Amino acid sequence: MVIGNCAPTCDGAAVEPGEDCDGADLGGFSCQDFGYDDPTGLACVDCQPDSSGCLSSCDGNALEPGEECDGADLNGKSCLDYGYASPAGLGCTQNCTLSSAACTASCGNGVVEPGESCDGSAPVGATCTNGCVLKYTTVINETVYNPVGSDGTSNACFIELYGPAGLDLTGYSLKFINGLGGTEYVPALKLDGQTIGTAGYFVVVQSDAQLAALPAGVNGLKSSKADMQQGPDSVVLVKGADTVDALGYGIFMAGDVFAGEGAAAPDAKDVPQSVCRLPNGKDTDNNAADFALCTPTPGASNLP
Repeated sequence: MVIGNCAPTCDGAAVEPGEDCDGADLGGFSCQDFGYDDPTGLACVDCQPDSSGCLSSCDGNALEPGEECDGADLNGKSCLDYGYASPAGLGCTQNCTLSSAACTASCGNGVVEPGESCDGSAPVGATCTNGCVLKYTTVINETVYNPVGSDGTSNACFIELYGPAGLDLTGYSLKFINGLGGTEYVPALKLDGQTIGTAGYFVVVQSDAQLAALPAGVNGLKSSKADMQQGPDSVVLVKGADTVDALGYGIFMAGDVFAGEGAAAPDAKDVPQSVCRLPNGKDTDNNAADFALCTPTPGASNLP
């Protein structure tokens, strides 16, 4: 008998050699052969079993295709896979998806876990709090934004930063936020290549004369952006995507956009005073509590 030229017909009549199934004849296969608890749902397509109609039962019995977990079977996963130092706490929802809701971070173990921005160590220019929150140590310390008379001729405007001596300000920028609409009214002032002076201050000024008059040990930069809008507006110190510090100044009305911290600092419009942190460097993350009207002291400790 010569059978070398015989071929399966896949005609739905019966399973022939070379076919796994044919029509309603599934060749003894069921969804259970594909890892499902429920045997029903298997079909035959082109004389090959098709499990696309099989359904996982999510019954807490065993892990099935399409399930991340099932009951106590977590598919070998633990909280470690979600960035936590402790494996305990991972759960399986009623929909057979993994849930890290019960995984917990342990502040103080030296591992930055979800919900923490640091743990123990911190980069230069920042500290790590007891709650594992990264807090930058450079602040917007003092500014004159609208002196008496014409800003352009008085050349009295400045923005003073106070922070660790010698800190490299590469990556830091000052953003100028319009209280009307919340957009930047001028492009950000990038501070790449600048450093805080040995006295702990860096001052952005609007004139060469101001720059020359800065005390010894104070670094500075001349920029027209030192002459900020009169308010209500905000100036924000950022490093990359992180907000380092923010000052909202002027009188904000309903609908104005405040981009400072807490509540607005006192208004220093058309007065011979600066807005400064008093005492020098005070930072409670509330502009209203931290700032007062002061005697302008660019590059020196703030005075009432």
